[in-house]
Amino acid sequence: MLATALVAAVVVLAGLLGYTYYTSVNTNSSQTNRISGLQATLEKDNVTLGADNSEISALQSQISSDKAQIASLKGQVESNQTQLASLESQVATDQDTISNLNATATSDALQITSLQNQVSSDQSLISNMTKKVSSLQSQISADNSTISALQLEVTTLQGKNLSGEFSETPDCSSGSCIYQITGAVANFGAATANSSTVSFNFYPEPGLAGQIVCQTTVVLGNIPGYTIIALPPATCTSSSSTQAQSWGWAFSTVGAEG
Repeated sequence: MLATALVAAVVVLAGLLGYTYYTSVNTNSSQTNRISGLQATLEKDNVTLGADNSEISALQSQISSDKAQIASLKGQVESNQTQLASLESQVATDQDTISNLNATATSDALQITSLQNQVSSDQSLISNMTKKVSSLQSQISADNSTISALQLEVTTLQGKNLSGEFSETPDCSSGSCIYQITGAVANFGAATANSSTVSFNFYPEPGLAGQIVCQTTVVLGNIPGYTIIALPPATCTSSSSTQAQSWGWAFSTVGAEG
């Protein structure tokens, strides 16, 4: 019985040892394969790591370049900010200047409006004064004319002033024309008209036109001032049988007595 048990135990132990050896052999083979796979993976990872290191170096270079560019941009930004601050200050100054100019322009506009109103008022006043001056000039002209007329009248009244009112009666029945002249002579002046004469002229055409066809002079003598005398008998004999169409007269004197 004991022997049988020992045999069985030996058999079981042998089986266990055989299984353990088999399992150990299989396990070593699997680990070898696994190690080989891990080595291959490690080599592959080393290659990938090298590529990654190269890429990292490139990225680090790019980062350095970007940092330099960022630093440059920051400097430019700071410069622009400084310039912007200066421009903002200039804008504030310009706005103050514009505000002052606007205030000045408003003041000038008000002053211009006031001056325009003043000019309009002055123009109206000038227009009225011009009309008044024109009226006064017209009055002065009229007064000057009156003065001239009065001066002439005074001169006339102070001197000698002969005037006549005459009529003529023609008679052309004898082959020649004889003109009988009658009338009166007045001295409207204050001075005596000395050695006065009056000459009568007869013309063949109206308006004292043409060659004189008959002429005669009548002696009047001295005619005192403010005196009227009758014309002495006077005739004018023409050699033409054609009656004169117009006639006239003219006075002549020598000296004057007041």
